[in-house]
Amino acid sequence: MPSVRSVPRGTTARPEQRRGAGQVLLLASAGPLIAGYLGIAALLALVTATAPGATLSTIGVLRAAGPGWLAVYHVPIDIVGHELGMLPLLPTALALALVGRSAGNAARRLEWDTPRRAARVISAVGAAHGVFGLVIALLCAGGTVSASPVTAFFGPGLLAAAAATVGTARQCWLVSAALARADDATETGLRAGGLAVFGLAAVGTVVLAVGLLASWSTAARLFHAAAPGFGPGLGMFLLSLAYLPNALIGALSFTAGPGFAIGQVQLAQWAFHGGPLPAVPVLASLPVTQAHWWPVLMLLPAGVGVLVGLSCRNSPARTRSVAVAALVAAVTWLVLAALAGGAMAGGPFDPVTVPSGALGAAVFLLVAGPGMLTVPLTGRGVVAEPSAEPEEEPEPEPEEE
Repeated sequence: MPSVRSVPRGTTARPEQRRGAGQVLLLASAGPLIAGYLGIAALLALVTATAPGATLSTIGVLRAAGPGWLAVYHVPIDIVGHELGMLPLLPTALALALVGRSAGNAARRLEWDTPRRAARVISAVGAAHGVFGLVIALLCAGGTVSASPVTAFFGPGLLAAAAATVGTARQCWLVSAALARADDATETGLRAGGLAVFGLAAVGTVVLAVGLLASWSTAARLFHAAAPGFGPGLGMFLLSLAYLPNALIGALSFTAGPGFAIGQVQLAQWAFHGGPLPAVPVLASLPVTQAHWWPVLMLLPAGVGVLVGLSCRNSPARTRSVAVAALVAAVTWLVLAALAGGAMAGGPFDPVTVPSGALGAAVFLLVAGPGMLTVPLTGRGVVAEPSAEPEEEPEPEPEEE
């Protein structure tokens, strides 16, 4: 049987081909939904079973998994009139990775390799997640835990569509189509921007890891005091693990200058205000007093800017390539910072704020500045080689008579 791709342009696919494509798209859309929902339900059942004194029926676990699924897709949850918007990013990353893998597998199975075909996969996956989120929000309406139906529709739908775009990008040549009209300088800048994003993630990871290692004893005391026993300890471990990407973004924001805030506590390079903090082990690395050497940490993201300059040194338009790379890094970390914080249900630690705009501006300056200073010192750009002209043969000398 010929594949869907083999149908000539202007003709109509046979019914069995349309049914086959529909089944594959249905599996790509519903598979991550079912797997994610059941995974959240299983995790809730595990935590409930190991927690002392906690009782929750199977129906209760399945009901609680609905708001849990919305929280994974960063839909703010309303708990008895108090909004919880400070949601963990690690489950979100895992869920979106599953969505992207499923979408990519669907495109490969159907042998679809054009951007137009990718749009069908992306729209199917995004629509399914949006409808699923809307249904959960409508079922939870009027209960103790609820969510906005509008946000529950657009939030999961957009995130799933973005993940499906990444998943189908290689199979359907989306990157090549997007860069079809881009010149070499822009393409070099985009690639250097990816390097900057991962380099800054490494900076945040190193700063967070060093802080946790330096305060390991405090973190251990907080862990045992807040979660004694196996069941509470397991729940605290999973909670800390789920919020590690949020902590990484906060560490990078502190390193780059803008910092972050948890309730009344403000921690930035040039501003510090202490106060009570949640008894979470991952927060044990936060200092209790301000230090004058903190601005030295800004050399780490500036070092990423130097690497960007080195990667753009052979670009035909080096300054523009560095600017494009800095813009890519700034926009990426601006979006991540916007997702890292949120409301804390009106409690004493409400809200958790990572200034996304300030972090984006700081990232742009720390990448663009050192990068543009580096490229003049390390290369002269790509110079077009002159075309080789054929050598003229010397004219024969006249013979003497």
